[in-house]
Amino acid sequence: MRTVHSYSNSTGNRKEYYKSDVIWLLIILGMSFILLNFIKVVYLLSDKPETMFYSAFMRNLSLTDMFAVYIQTPWTLLTYFILHMSFWHLISNAIWIWCFGTIVQDLLGRHRALPVFIVGGIAGGILYLVSGTVMGPDNNAYVGANPGVMALAAAATVLAPRYKFFSMIGGGISLWIIALIYFILSFTAINFSHPTALFLELGGAAMGWAYIALLRRGTDLSSWFFNGYARVEDYFTPKEGNSKHGKRKATLEHGGVVRRHNVTQKRIDDILDKINQTGFESLTEEEKELLYKASNSNEE
Repeated sequence: MRTVHSYSNSTGNRKEYYKSDVIWLLIILGMSFILLNFIKVVYLLSDKPETMFYSAFMRNLSLTDMFAVYIQTPWTLLTYFILHMSFWHLISNAIWIWCFGTIVQDLLGRHRALPVFIVGGIAGGILYLVSGTVMGPDNNAYVGANPGVMALAAAATVLAPRYKFFSMIGGGISLWIIALIYFILSFTAINFSHPTALFLELGGAAMGWAYIALLRRGTDLSSWFFNGYARVEDYFTPKEGNSKHGKRKATLEHGGVVRRHNVTQKRIDDILDKINQTGFESLTEEEKELLYKASNSNEE
């Protein structure tokens, strides 16, 4: 039996769409890009050389494959994958996040994409450090969301390899084909004169696969995220609503589907199988409504 948190539906309540992990992730990446380049402009307007921006500022945010340097700035394992210096690097990652992240949300719920992205970024960063230690460092620093995007791509592909895009074109294009194109483009873009960068991508992809494999066995790597989310929400919730949000917290922690509106786990599993085989657009209005009701059950 699949373990899921909630399900989202394109026909659902659009007023709550801002709660989508994918939307918030894109906002975070966009704002960090703007802030980073604003600081760079301040450096340049202060008649400081551009190299000082990188040596004095970016070195405290980007991830290096030199362990001796990394231990002086351990927080970079959490900052490097939300930063981009290139506009086109940001745009390309944003497109792929939208592509794969929305599928993860459709099948697992709107609060799954962000934890998958985060654990993918951390796993890629750890493998990057290990490779630099074993193979010898390239003395380079890295920023970019690629490992997190790789995790989303792998997770979405493991979940529903036959999920269809562009159903109006010859019956649609399967997700595994889109993912294969993304993997090829990503790996061919790697500068192999700095081979440790390859392990960033591999670590993210491996974690995306592991996340889904473990989730199917009942181990949720994002339970920390749901528990923290529930605590923060409860903290800012008036006391009159404690019973409601306490119930929601239990739902978040256990990741189960509440049996309401006559929606059973078996029925949800059958709908997920149909999505996997023929794509989301093949669902009937009734089946889409069942997914939306299941989502609402978990949000109450």
